[in-house]
Amino acid sequence: MFSPEGTVADKKNWVFKGASCLPSEERLCLVQFSDGGKDAVRVREFDLDTNAFVTTGFALPEGKQAVSWIDRHTVLIARDWGEGTLTQVGYPFVLKELKRAQPLVRAREVFRGEPTDAVAALRAAG
Repeated sequence: MFSPEGTVADKKNWVFKGASCLPSEERLCLVQFSDGGKDAVRVREFDLDTNAFVTTGFALPEGKQAVSWIDRHTVLIARDWGEGTLTQVGYPFVLKELKRAQPLVRAREVFRGEPTDAVAALRAAG
């Protein structure tokens, strides 16, 4: 058993919630884990060739979020970005672009829905 932190002894009940691999090469994957199976997930980049988490890869803290590849160095993220960024039912409606090695707080907003939307879905073309 392993965890998003890469350790076996972090004393959390990590549940695998899914993975999205970069379509062009199917090597790098964004793996989602939740503590105890809740809606909020933690995301880590995993390399299928080395069978290890990418040391300098994408790593998103726990939150209600969705993430999708744009290219090898860019992802699109919908998540709780702070006050006023969740719908009335508690899901993200603000989508931002994040570059590799860029701090999460520096992600660039690319779409903003409305608080009355059910959810802002994302899917990269490709």
